[in-house]
Amino acid sequence: MEPDMRDPNMEEKLQTIEKEIEQAKVAKSISGEICKWVGSFSAIFGTIIALAISYQTADKRAFFAVAGFLGTGLPLAAIGSNATSNKKAAKAAIIQTQIAKLSYFDPGCDTVG
Repeated sequence: MEPDMRDPNMEEKLQTIEKEIEQAKVAKSISGEICKWVGSFSAIFGTIIALAISYQTADKRAFFAVAGFLGTGLPLAAIGSNATSNKKAAKAAIIQTQIAKLSYFDPGCDTVG
């Protein structure tokens, strides 16, 4: 009969990975969140203000301001959303690497990284 070659700290390592998975699910990029809020705020309130000015002054050139606020606010919000998604993906890649190492170095593991 073959001796058990499993790492005695395997349970600890798996619990640590489970905690990291939970943290990766709720990971947020601070700069990404700032971009989302500033972009959304700019797009919504800037557009409302520009439309109000356009309505009050009957100046059709104010519609260019609406396009400007939408054109700068929405892409900024999208960049922030991408930053948060990228942070989650990076954390997931780190966890995947840790799982691959565990399965490679643990002869009793049934999974392959």
